[in-house]
This record gives sequence, structure tokens and C-alpha cells, in this order.
Amino acid sequence: GGELIARGTESDSIFFIQNREGIRWETIKFIDSSVDATYDSDSNYVSGSIIEYARIEGAGNSGIYCGYASPFIFRNTIIDNKGGGIFLYYSSPTISENKISDNESNWGGGIYCEKSSPMISNNTISGNTAGNGGGIYINLYDGFYSPKISGNIISCNTATQEYRGGGIDGGIHYNSTSSIKLNFNNI
Repeated sequence: GGELIARGTESDSIFFIQNREGIRWETIKFIDSSVDATYDSDSNYVSGSIIEYARIEGAGNSGIYCGYASPFIFRNTIIDNKGGGIFLYYSSPTISENKISDNESNWGGGIYCEKSSPMISNNTISGNTAGNGGGIYINLYDGFYSPKISGNIISCNTATQEYRGGGIDGGIHYNSTSSIKLNFNNI
């Protein structure tokens, strides 16, 4: 809960990593009492919870967990987390310009999105592994949620369950206004 403002720079990143070999830390958790990010009319960040220019590595759970919370997740490296890169549950964060790679989970190795309306744009989501949805797993079965996914590079992700979407997998209800824009250039 509360407000987390973790703003590094390109040359001076913030590190959320293991402090001892072989022992993983838990997760960065935003919950319903967290202060959501706010934006101006041009979609520029104004205030609220933000993680920018951080390296989030070696969590035993998701690197970032959002439950009923919507921080700004911007320009981070989210790598080698055992519960996936980012877990969303009833949340609507902006997730932009991150490198999300080499994470593992049963569902959504890079990003798990359940009953949420995030803006996921201009990220590189690669080398993640999950039973279902190696890169992104979406669960929107009741139709009230509308994730927007565009401008991402989603490559070299693996689903260990047969026919379960190495890149993107999940269920989107027919009433959802979800938008997934795919560009198949340079494949």
C-alpha cells in the first residue's frame, strides 16, 4: 500500500535483486491501497506510484504484482523471476518500454493479465517460459476489461503445454473491447 516512487535514470538504475546467492526475494507488490499513477491530458505521467529505470531480477514470485492497483511501469529490465515478470489482477497499469525476459511461470511468463485493462506498449517481451502464454497470458472471460496491447516485440517465448500460445494465449470474452495490434514485419 502507499506510494512507491522508484525513479532511476538510464545511467543510474535502481536494483531489486537477490542479496545472497540461491535465495530469492518475494515480489514488488502494489495492492488496492497503493496510490495509482495519474497522467495529464497528453498521457504524460504526473504523480503516483512509478517504477522507472529499475532492474527487477531474481524474485521468487512475480517481479511486479498488481492487485487492484495501477502504477506506471516504465523503462525497466524485468528478468529471471520465477513467478513471471508482471502479474495483473483487477489492475490497469501502464506498462511501457520495458525489457521483460527470461521469466518463468505456469501462466504468463512475461505478463499475466486477469480481469485487468492495462496499456501494454513498446516493450520487448522475449525468452519467457510458461505452461500457458509464454509471453503474455490474458484471462478476460467476463467482458468488462479492455487491455490495449500494441507496439511490442514479442519473440522467442515458450509455452510448455501443447497448443497454448508461446507468444500470447488466453480467453477474451466477446463483449470485451480489447485491442491487440500485431505487426508481422521482419519475421
